Amino acid sequence: MKRFPASVYLGLLMIPLAAALAGKSGCSSIPSSKGRGINGAVPAGTPQNLVRCTAPPRFVSGDSPPSVQPMALKVEATGLTFYFESDGQHVAAIDSNGNVLWHRNPVPERGIKGFSEDGKSSLPIIIAAGRPLAWMLRVMAEHGKHGDYLAIGFTNKEFGLLDQHTGEYTSMGND
Repeated sequence: MKRFPASVYLGLLMIPLAAALAGKSGCSSIPSSKGRGINGAVPAGTPQNLVRCTAPPRFVSGDSPPSVQPMALKVEATGLTFYFESDGQHVAAIDSNGNVLWHRNPVPERGIKGFSEDGKSSLPIIIAAGRPLAWMLRVMAEHGKHGDYLAIGFTNKEFGLLDQHTGEYTSMGND
């Protein structure tokens, strides 16, 4: 079996992120014939299971950081709903009974940085969430980590996996 370079896989992940940056402000989901979760998000486990927000505008130091449309994604396999808050950084996992299992912010927890250009700053905002690619799960397994994961991507082009049951974030790289 021929192995493709990691850049091919990274490129495949970045296509939806680039599409998110090119779209209108707000959140969207890729259409599916199956049922939808909160905010019209397509449930994970379907071939098209991505929710995404566009990046907020950059801001000048001293201004209040911009907010984004909150988004949610329901994963049918685990019965969990993931709520991404309007600050674009906090994520909560909610079970089928409405109980909040965890509430995390991977940005400060993992030291994820934004960037500045021309005197304007951009925060690392979660703009995409969906089913992980096979190579991501393979890398986790090689490190002895098995479980249910959710892939997320940030405006600073970093991407990684959230453990669905604990909220622990593992960076898989950046583009």
